[in-house]
Amino acid sequence: MTGGPGSGKGIQCEKLAQKYGFTYLSIGDLLHSDLAIRSERSKLIKDHMKHGDPVPTDIILDILKDAISSSLMTTKGFLLDSFPCEIRQAEEFECKVSLCVVFIGRFSGHQPGGGICNQGC
Repeated sequence: MTGGPGSGKGIQCEKLAQKYGFTYLSIGDLLHSDLAIRSERSKLIKDHMKHGDPVPTDIILDILKDAISSSLMTTKGFLLDSFPCEIRQAEEFECKVSLCVVFIGRFSGHQPGGGICNQGC
């Protein structure tokens, strides 16, 4: 789910998750939870946040992979809040985390809708 800050992404994700049995994963919540663990990864996240830099996609993908793996057997699907923001991130997600996904939303400079399913990564 993509949209600007305060646009209601989280609320809509929560409603959809409850209605259809999906797992709602907020990238912001996952990053903050990871910071509480005090691992090497959390130190990297903290450094990026401290300097106002975006957290690298590879770190976000690692966190997502962990969260998805832990809920895989108990959910009908996943709703991601605020990720991906760019087509490149969607492609990396597909190659590193998922075999086939459908993204609905607006990517930087692209129109809404459209699925990505390149299984030859």
